[in-house]
Amino acid sequence: MHYDHFIIGQGLAGSLLAWRLLTAGRRVLVIDNGNVAAASRVAAGLVNPVTGKRLVREPKAETYLAEARACYGRLAGQFGVDFFHDKPMLRLFDNDEIKLSWAKRNDDDEYRGLIGEALGSDECGFETGGFIQYQTGYLLTSPLLNTLSQWFKQQTAMLETEFSYADLQFGDTIRWQDHSADGVIFCEGARVINNPWFRHLPMQPSRGDILTLQTDDPLPTWIINSGQWLLPLENGLFKVGATYDWPRPGQPLQEKGSLQGREKLLSVLHRLAPTVKHYQLVEHRAGIRPNSKDKRPLIGFHTQHPRLAVFNGFGSKGSMLIPYYARHFADVLLTGGRLDTDVDIKRWL
Repeated sequence: MHYDHFIIGQGLAGSLLAWRLLTAGRRVLVIDNGNVAAASRVAAGLVNPVTGKRLVREPKAETYLAEARACYGRLAGQFGVDFFHDKPMLRLFDNDEIKLSWAKRNDDDEYRGLIGEALGSDECGFETGGFIQYQTGYLLTSPLLNTLSQWFKQQTAMLETEFSYADLQFGDTIRWQDHSADGVIFCEGARVINNPWFRHLPMQPSRGDILTLQTDDPLPTWIINSGQWLLPLENGLFKVGATYDWPRPGQPLQEKGSLQGREKLLSVLHRLAPTVKHYQLVEHRAGIRPNSKDKRPLIGFHTQHPRLAVFNGFGSKGSMLIPYYARHFADVLLTGGRLDTDVDIKRWL
């Protein structure tokens, strides 16, 4: 068969871009090896527009949030599942730096509606106190990816198999096995560092452990953030994350949980959920975040091979950023428009 686009990778980036293009009438083939350790399938799907010790607001936060809600709402209507859930976040005053940052941001109109007033220990139940962050929540990433995978297969738009760069043949069209396409879009996450056409991109991948636990003890009603975070789910389930490990010379990052990572997360549990005294470990997973060095997405076309494109670099903020940029890049592909300069890979050439 002939397609308009091969999309390599069915993480959140590849899935939402493929969904956009298919619903616009494009012929798409998604190729994915079903790696259960892919970052999108490990991630908790947190959406948080104000992050870090300095409480930095994501530029264009309102635009990203509005598009994310519209996208996930449309997916909910199509498939009958609420994939995105609003949940406020309690940021703990666990050090003086956070207190000073909150005092500064609380007087800044740009943060209005994103951060709330300070809460004392008697109001929030945590000894250090804290403040509420709004416009936060979480995406049920794995259920969404599984749902889209089945839909792609129904559209004859998905193959679960290993992909080799060497199998691409270039001519009037780009051939792969028994299929051909006008172009290829690589949505490989951190694995783009092995891509012969895009390995030059300034990636800064990091590995993160996440635990899924279960308890009969009462859980907080908010997402709790204190450097690490706790996400309460349903039926006593909750997630705790995440660690940050960076690659070292001769020691590439591994997509599997580490004992050190698990012990670190369990050691902060008493701070994130002081009411939880008994729990069971349900799952320990790890993934590699596709961060870019300037913390901006990496989107665009290869300068010498313009039929090859990349859609990558969303890091730990994919659940918030990808809906907007999937629509934006789909518009570029459909209409020939121009990419936003702050995400176009040309900035690194």
